[in-house]
Amino acid sequence: MTIKGKLVAKTASAGAAALEGAALRSKSFAANAVESYSGLRRVIEGSDGPVGPDVVLAGLVAAVRRDEVESDRSSRDVYRITRARRRKLGLISFGAGPLRGVASQVVDLYCDTAALFDVAALHSVSLSDKDAAAHMLVVWGVLPDSHEAFAVLTGADGRNLSQVLLERASGTGTMIGGGLSDKRSAIEALFKARSLLAAGKVAAGSGNVKDVVFAGHHAKQVIRRSERQLGVS
Repeated sequence: MTIKGKLVAKTASAGAAALEGAALRSKSFAANAVESYSGLRRVIEGSDGPVGPDVVLAGLVAAVRRDEVESDRSSRDVYRITRARRRKLGLISFGAGPLRGVASQVVDLYCDTAALFDVAALHSVSLSDKDAAAHMLVVWGVLPDSHEAFAVLTGADGRNLSQVLLERASGTGTMIGGGLSDKRSAIEALFKARSLLAAGKVAAGSGNVKDVVFAGHHAKQVIRRSERQLGVS
């Protein structure tokens, strides 16, 4: 083999080794990331049984408490972390089992919930699980204020969250399959409520359209809505 041929072969071999190393690092990253998000994985990989949206929402809150690590941070850090979290989770493949197809929806709902906790931690606001769940329903535009949301979640309102979501969907012409009788339909109902907010179809009394979560600057907007909801800036 000529010297030129040897150099070409050596370069090709080095390139193949680099690609293999990158693939192994990517695989290792994905495995470690999936493990570090064990709470989120529980929500995604759970069985598609008779679970209502209130249980799904409680699961998201519990997942954030389990998976996220609080640390000293600035407002800029909160934005950076919120944006990076969604990008990172978008690279992870979760084995969704019977809930295959809604994993990305769960990830979006999880990231919004985590952003609320980030804002709360930044401003030293203490949240109970019910508080956090109620605030998220307002951030997503499902209900106009946390008092009504808390009443729905605790049963004091006379309606449960399934009824609220079905009523709201009916009022906006949105189709919800399954009648919220299983976990998949509950996840889809919460995600569609969030999507309606992103499209500017805000529930009556839930805020101005200009404050809605628009695609393209979602991280900034969900942080802004969380700040407004928690009464901080």
